[in-house]
Amino acid sequence: MDPPDGRHYGLWVGTHPSNLTRPYSESENAPGTSAQFDRLVGMYGQLAENGRWGFFSDLEGAGVTTNNNRGMWAGTLSTVNLACRSGSPAPGIETGGVFSCELFELRGPINGNGKVAVINWLKGGLPSARYGVWFGPPDDFRLWLRQGSPAPGLAADNRFAAFTALSLSDSDRMALNARLESGYGDADAHNDQSIWCGGSSNDLRLLVRENDHAAGLSAGIVFESFVDAPILNQNGQVLISAKLRGSGITTNNDSGLWIHDPRYGLWLVARRGDPLSNGAGDG
Repeated sequence: MDPPDGRHYGLWVGTHPSNLTRPYSESENAPGTSAQFDRLVGMYGQLAENGRWGFFSDLEGAGVTTNNNRGMWAGTLSTVNLACRSGSPAPGIETGGVFSCELFELRGPINGNGKVAVINWLKGGLPSARYGVWFGPPDDFRLWLRQGSPAPGLAADNRFAAFTALSLSDSDRMALNARLESGYGDADAHNDQSIWCGGSSNDLRLLVRENDHAAGLSAGIVFESFVDAPILNQNGQVLISAKLRGSGITTNNDSGLWIHDPRYGLWLVARRGDPLSNGAGDG
C-alpha cells in the first residue's frame, strides 16, 4: 500500500509510538543543497538527550551525481544544517581533497551541544592519508584526526592507518577505535587495533591495544579485536567490547565487556559464558 503523500521513506521521532512525527522524508528539500532527500533506507539517525540529532541521507535531483549524492545533517528537530557532503572540499585538507560518497561512518554521533563527528574517506589529496575524523557544529566542521598522524605515547614512528568507530560525550570528548599502520614503529598484524580517548587530537590517550593482557583474566589471555564503537559517558568512562585469544579460549568464552576509568584503569564487567547474576545474591 502506498502512503497518502507518496513518500515511502522517512525518519520518525517521538517519545511514544502514539506521538511520532516525521520531520524529514523522501523528496523533501535537503537543507544546504539544491537537491532532495532520496530513498531513506540508507539514512541513519542519532538523537541526543536534549533533542538534537544528526543523520545521513542519499540525495536526488538537480546536479546530483554518484560523486555528490550523500550528506550528513545535524541540528534540532525543526532545523538542521548540512555538516558535510560527498564531493565537497574537506576542511583541513590540501587542495583537491574532497569527501567521498563511499565510506561515510553511517552512525556519526551527535552530542548535547549539537556537535557531530564523522569518519570519512577522501578522494584526492594525499594517497597515503585518505582516512580522517571530522568534528564540530555543522557550520564549523573541522579535521580532528587523520591517517598518518603520529600515535601518541607509543614507540617512535607508530601512526594511525584508519578509524572504524567512535562515540562522543557532552563534554566534547571522543572515544574511537583506530587501526595502526603495520610496519611502522612496533605495529604489526597482531597488535594494530586500539582504543583511544581524548578532548582533541593533541589530548589523545591510548586506553587499550590488541595483544594487551585482558584485565581480570588469567595471564596469557589477550585482546584479539575490538567490537563496535566504544561508548563514552560524561565521567570519561569508556565501555569496550572485545574478542579474546589465548590459553583456554573457546567459542564459548571468547568475548567480553570492559570499562576503562580515567583513575582506575581497565576492569572486566562481563564475559561470554559467565553465569548471570540478578544482583540480589544466589537464588
